[in-house]
Amino acid sequence: MKHILFVSALLLSLVARADGAPITALYNTGVGDAGIVLPDGSTDPHYALVSVPAGSGYGPAAFVVDSTRPPMTTDWMGHAATSRWIAPQAVQGTFPNDAGERDLRLPDHL
Repeated sequence: MKHILFVSALLLSLVARADGAPITALYNTGVGDAGIVLPDGSTDPHYALVSVPAGSGYGPAAFVVDSTRPPMTTDWMGHAATSRWIAPQAVQGTFPNDAGERDLRLPDHL
């Protein structure tokens, strides 16, 4: 019995509580510094296009998608109360269907 209690106490002493510093620079897409959603067509100040298809002409800005035009009015789920869709241009209905991936990222200050 003493052996079991010793092992239990040893295991409990090894369990460390890992408290980290709060992440203050993590934002939903399409919000400003105060966390308030941005209007359609605004530039998202927290996300940037770091990779786009060659010759596409997009980047580095990411824009809040225009919610009054397709595909927002037809195919996409609408904006949330606490975030907005972002993309390489605000009007997605005229977005070229060029091949390649686009990479949106937060800056490296987390």
